Amino acid sequence: MRRRVLEIAMASLGDGHENTGWFAHNLGYLLEQLDEPVEAEAHYREALAILRRALPDGHYMTTSPMTALGDLLTRTGRPAEGEPLLREALEDRIAVDAAPASVADVQSMLGGALTALGRDAEAQEMLGQGLAGLEEALGPDAKLTLAARARMVAASSR
Repeated sequence: MRRRVLEIAMASLGDGHENTGWFAHNLGYLLEQLDEPVEAEAHYREALAILRRALPDGHYMTTSPMTALGDLLTRTGRPAEGEPLLREALEDRIAVDAAPASVADVQSMLGGALTALGRDAEAQEMLGQGLAGLEEALGPDAKLTLAARARMVAASSR
């Protein structure tokens, strides 16, 4: 059904409209949840490309597919590809003064990528900032906080 929605959006809005980008992003998210990472990656890439065409450089809305793709690449064994996307998303979110939880979540994801790359000192800094920010903004039991804590534990057990 969502694939059909994306097809309709492409046909009616074109591949340069931000709504088409969001449909592609949502399809990527759904496919990731269905454990189809290859297809999810393709749709995250498509969403990012569409949103980069539709929106100005550094626009906050491009950071969602950036973080989703960067984190997916890290979790599927390609942290060197994920790191620059996560760095860009973090810079963009900081530049637009995004919500603290939004910044902290990307800090934690970037820390995970840095851990996988063996850059432990920088990873610990990002993981610590991310976890602290999420605990403060969302509380200790929020889903994003728990994911950040799991990244911190994984990094500590290396």
